[in-house]
Amino acid sequence: MRSAGWTMADDVTFASSRRIISSTIFRQSYTEAPVSPLYLFDRQQDFAYQQEVNNTPGKRHHVRFWRCPEGWLLPGGHKVDWLAAGTYDRSVGFSLFTLQITHKIEQNTDVERDHIVSTVCVAEPAVTVQVIEDFSTGYHTRNGGGDSISTDGDLPIIDASRVQVPADQPPSRTDSRDRRPAPIVTGAVLVGIRAIAAFTLAMTLLGSGSDIGLEDVALDPETTTTAIVTMAVIVLLFGLGEVFLAWRIFLGSNGARVIAMALSSISILVQAVDYSTGTANLTLEAGLSGLASDILVLLALSSQRARVYAKRQRIPAVPASVVGRGVSS
Repeated sequence: MRSAGWTMADDVTFASSRRIISSTIFRQSYTEAPVSPLYLFDRQQDFAYQQEVNNTPGKRHHVRFWRCPEGWLLPGGHKVDWLAAGTYDRSVGFSLFTLQITHKIEQNTDVERDHIVSTVCVAEPAVTVQVIEDFSTGYHTRNGGGDSISTDGDLPIIDASRVQVPADQPPSRTDSRDRRPAPIVTGAVLVGIRAIAAFTLAMTLLGSGSDIGLEDVALDPETTTTAIVTMAVIVLLFGLGEVFLAWRIFLGSNGARVIAMALSSISILVQAVDYSTGTANLTLEAGLSGLASDILVLLALSSQRARVYAKRQRIPAVPASVVGRGVSS
């Protein structure tokens, strides 16, 4: 793709989103501008390439790639290693369905399909193309952003198996599910903060000795100290467990993700019962910050991106040149 004049797009992050907005407004070049995530095979694209037009990200050719699951066949029994979807961004505007600012695509997607195939064939003479005519019936419809699209239904299959790959070309992982998403990082950080709070509470209890009195309980100082130390140890062990959970969540453990969500759900339920019965008041100093943290943990770890990442099955690495048996576009 690089030899055909395409540039790999950056991942969607806060920094890349901010840059593409400013580049579009001020008409500055951003050749690696990110491409919005679309889902196929229950995951977003593994990577995307683009060609900028007129030195502005407002107009560009772009194509997304998904690696096919092992043994997956196209209807009709055709085997390909990758699926690709390309469109041409003609302008920036509001989505017809969500009213979000997004790219508006050219209606005739066949023009972009043929552009992608021709650039690859010109750059790599070893590439061959087989076209499945009338793979689908020609149709007119709208995409997720509300833009009209049309196609004649033909499906080209690019065979790049004869392209020479340098012997020293290092393999790389392309599965998008192997890229740690922001919700996983956010969830792990929040659970880590919860662990820090537990350590702080344990240290406070241990440092107080018998100075903390237990309401409505008449105990001698020695018994009070023993009770406080016991509570501190329990809180300390809970904090250590939270550290372990945070680390496992960061590594992508689905079990740790589920346990963290369960603990947050229990905490939210207990606080809701206490508040409804008048046992406790929710204030910034007492409970509100912890409740907010538990809600954020649930929101982050229950998101689709977190679920897909935690439940992913790793696919073996492939050469970075992305040479496969076939690419269906």
